[in-house]
Amino acid sequence: NNPVKKNSSEEKIHLQPGMYGTVSVLIKEWKSLTVVPVSAVQRDQLEQPYVVVVSDNVCHKKPVEIVFNDAKTVGIESNIKVGEIVVLNPAGNLKDGQKIVLKAK
Repeated sequence: NNPVKKNSSEEKIHLQPGMYGTVSVLIKEWKSLTVVPVSAVQRDQLEQPYVVVVSDNVCHKKPVEIVFNDAKTVGIESNIKVGEIVVLNPAGNLKDGQKIVLKAK
């Protein structure tokens, strides 16, 4: 926006070509955040996000809370543990509790 106000006063400053300023960016650090590809996150009928994990060849829908989305990966807070198998692109016909066969690549 032009003009802008100084933080320390109500004085208005009109930005001109060649002027520069200082920007502070707040960055949050997550110590143990699960990150999955965007394609792994689905939404239910109420638009609540979830991922499908496989345990003992059975699908389980696990609700998640999205912390960030950079269009390639999604940071999620959830009860997903390191080492669990996450379905990267679950088809809409996968049901909670459905048995599947995993094939190695």
